[in-house]
Amino acid sequence: IIIGNDGGLLKNPSPVKNILLAPGERLDVLVNFAGLTAGTEVFLESKVFNDAGNAQGKQGFKILKFKITQTVSDSFIVPVSLSSVNTISPASSSKTRNFILNAMQMSGGMNISGIHRINGKTYDKNRIDEKVSANATEIWIFDNSKGDEPHPMHLHGVHFQVWERSGGRGQLIASESGWKDTVLVMPGEIVKIIILFATLTGVFVFHCHNLEHEDDGMMLQYQLT
Repeated sequence: IIIGNDGGLLKNPSPVKNILLAPGERLDVLVNFAGLTAGTEVFLESKVFNDAGNAQGKQGFKILKFKITQTVSDSFIVPVSLSSVNTISPASSSKTRNFILNAMQMSGGMNISGIHRINGKTYDKNRIDEKVSANATEIWIFDNSKGDEPHPMHLHGVHFQVWERSGGRGQLIASESGWKDTVLVMPGEIVKIIILFATLTGVFVFHCHNLEHEDDGMMLQYQLT
């Protein structure tokens, strides 16, 4: 049962059979071991996954083993309501920004250094890519519709709500409710998030949380003024 994510508790618990978790995303879950007898072993596994385009790492391996040692009496009931999450209205947005998640390849499909980009740009610490007003509400669109790799997009300095996904999976998933700071954009997908920026000011980055993509320069800066 998923009860929390990047930004804290969800509004309501969400029972699931499996979890899709990208680099940078976090989840709080409750695991129900009821009905299992002493001696039973339960494994947390990373399953084989075939929907990540041409980016495939090691798959199908065990992460943790739980061993049932005794039976206990537990009357715990998961609350129906976990927290209060006020949905941000898209109508309150004052600006929409579009970010194309693109890559360049050599002939034959081989990746080259500096190919992971946002709007055709790689990171430059001396450049401000976006200027945002404090307390503003904005819609940001991450477009991976022509991409062939997954990109978990992470924003520093703010939490946001995932509003809409088109293409690819075509819908939001349970763990994307509530407040987030990282959202997975799969190949073929366009994901819209809505952000209520805070009163703090300064320069912050946003980037892909695949470390090799981030290190390759798939990161931009925004200034909150």
